[in-house]
Amino acid sequence: MIPGTDRSYAAASPRQVGSAFVSNRVLMKRYRLSIIFILFLIFGCGKQSVGQPHDGDIIFQTSQSSQSAAIQIATHSKYSHMGIIFFREGKPYVFEAGRTVQYTPLKQWIDRGIGRRYVIKRLINAEKVMTGQAIEKLKSVAEKFRGLPYDLTFEWSDDRIYCSELVWKIYERSLGLKVGRTKKLRDFDLSNDVVKNKMKERYGDHIPLDETVISPGDMFSSKLLKTVSEE
Repeated sequence: MIPGTDRSYAAASPRQVGSAFVSNRVLMKRYRLSIIFILFLIFGCGKQSVGQPHDGDIIFQTSQSSQSAAIQIATHSKYSHMGIIFFREGKPYVFEAGRTVQYTPLKQWIDRGIGRRYVIKRLINAEKVMTGQAIEKLKSVAEKFRGLPYDLTFEWSDDRIYCSELVWKIYERSLGLKVGRTKKLRDFDLSNDVVKNKMKERYGDHIPLDETVISPGDMFSSKLLKTVSEE
């Protein structure tokens, strides 16, 4: 027997030594798999949690309204409706300009969109900006618009309001952030017959081409936002 070696190991047969070696390999493989599984739980769950809605998140969808196609064509974007997410009594709602400005349960809002598809975006620096105080400011400004009628002619006023105008003004007036670049109506693609017919229906022969407008597509493309969830 070699000094310092284990007596049982020294006396073991080649077959026993081989079996022990195989067993160790199996244990090491199981150990590695366990580590991978734990890492998956840690980082996988972390990634999932990023997709959960937060107060102040902005949600986009393609609506089934009669004006949706015209909006998509004129803005070169598939998104024709949007809102801002707020939690009420622990449940997520979309604060939106529908027939009137109102709170709609998130699931109900998603169900209304084409294919139930949606995208949720968040400020890229939300961890710093979206403090409790900031969220309260957002909700306070939002409440001032609650109950307003929908603006079918997309005027830049507070008498009536449309979906993207609502969210843009909430962010600008509460946090001083301009999420998306405003344009004049003439800046959009008004050449398609679908758009022309809808404008004729809304404005007649007096189209306000110099009206300030913010579209869902321009807010969607804002560099201030990042995507956190998409279905």
